[in-house]
Amino acid sequence: MPTNPQYFPVVHREITRLTTILTQGLHPVYEASFDNFLYDYFPDFSWTTTVMMQQVAEVEADPRWRSLAAQVKAKHGFDFINAHDAIRRQAAEFGA
Repeated sequence: MPTNPQYFPVVHREITRLTTILTQGLHPVYEASFDNFLYDYFPDFSWTTTVMMQQVAEVEADPRWRSLAAQVKAKHGFDFINAHDAIRRQAAEFGA
C-alpha cells in the first residue's frame, strides 16, 4: 500500500485525522458531537462528486484507515464508515 502523502494526500490526511481522534477525541469546539464534527469533515473532500467518491474509495481501501476507524468507533463511538456511507448516498442524489 502506498504511503507517500504526496501521491495520496487524502489518505494521509485521514489517517492522521483518525490517529488524532483516537488519542485525543474530537476537538472541544465540537462538544464531543460527531454530528457537529461532520459539518467540517465532509467539505474536506472534493466538492466534485466523482472526485469525492474516488477519494472516499482510496481512504477506505487503506487497511490502516479501516483499522483506525474501527478503533475510533470502539473507543469513542464515532462511526466513520457510516459517515462515508452518507457521503455515498448524498453523491448518488447528485448523480455520481
